Amino acid sequence: MENILLELKQIYKPEIRIVSFWNGLDNERLIAEKLGIDTTYRVVINYAGNRISSENVRMNWFRPPNYVGALQKGKYTTDETTKYIANVMTVSGLRTGEAPNIKKHV
Repeated sequence: MENILLELKQIYKPEIRIVSFWNGLDNERLIAEKLGIDTTYRVVINYAGNRISSENVRMNWFRPPNYVGALQKGKYTTDETTKYIANVMTVSGLRTGEAPNIKKHV
């Protein structure tokens, strides 16, 4: 992940929102630290699947909902971006809710 963050740092601009879908602990904090930004986003997904062809994926299981939260200046919360992400994922068929303390869902 650190290599990816080094590459992102080269192109990062304040208007870009960074959303972590990576498994693991404290990825949102690592992103904030490495990029030197005060807000990052974290999604906890509760589904798994595998690619069966270049155009198709089989969903093996889905235990809704998924969760999205923000880390802003070291504190967990939600905001307009978490609302947007939750809505886009839900509309696409992956029920997702906002989590003011995303850490408890990791």
